[in-house]
Amino acid sequence: MLKEPGQALRDFIKILSRTSGNTVGVSLIGAVFGALIASMSAGADVSVAPPEAIVAGFQGTFRFAALILCGAAVASVLRISKRQGSRGVGEQGEQGEQGSRGVGGTRGTRGIINAQ
Repeated sequence: MLKEPGQALRDFIKILSRTSGNTVGVSLIGAVFGALIASMSAGADVSVAPPEAIVAGFQGTFRFAALILCGAAVASVLRISKRQGSRGVGEQGEQGEQGSRGVGGTRGTRGIINAQ
């Protein structure tokens, strides 16, 4: 199957983005966890920290991750509303209801909601 020009580059960027996101995310969460434990147990390592410090480290790490996820959700909503606001009325139309496998356009959010 032949790909359209630039599709291979977009696929590569998606893979690179996902891989670097995982690498940075795990490192960042680990650093937050370690810093919280060190601050709770006077600079002690995770292996010798008291259980209360480890519990506090987990709680703080999960709160930090929840904050990141909420920020990502808000950014997604703003991007979707910006994208929908810039489209013309006739651009989406009934042609977009055919689905991603059909001929003539993509499904759009209205088609996805109706398909469920």
